Amino acid sequence: MNITSAGTHVARTAGRSLLAALLLLYPLVRCAVAAVGLMHWPGGGWGVAALLVAVCLRWTLPWQVAALLTLVRLWHWPILAALVCVAPRLVMILPGLVSSWLATLRHPRPRWDTWVGAGASVPAARSPAAAEPGATASRADARSIP
Repeated sequence: MNITSAGTHVARTAGRSLLAALLLLYPLVRCAVAAVGLMHWPGGGWGVAALLVAVCLRWTLPWQVAALLTLVRLWHWPILAALVCVAPRLVMILPGLVSSWLATLRHPRPRWDTWVGAGASVPAARSPAAAEPGATASRADARSIP
């Protein structure tokens, strides 16, 4: 039987509540950083208007770009730190994108047409390529048959 004290339960609950609050506040903080940048460059009224349009239309890319430019240009953050702060999912997505790109470089698709179908045979009467002995139908022949 595992008996825990009330203090441990309160600490766990407080930690989870703090994490939930931080996850809810993160988009608001990013929006506030973008607002600072937008108020600095185009001016207060235009910056607020642009931010309200982006919020109402649920466009997150303008927020991210504005927040990134604010962190780098106004607050002199390093570009990688600002990028991780503004788009943290990018840290998880980029390795997969890079490995997929490298896989296409290492294993390119063949340039010749060898696919006839998944075991599908083309009837001999309809295929002009099948009229010759030993000939196989190409993809174009398989597609032209109704």
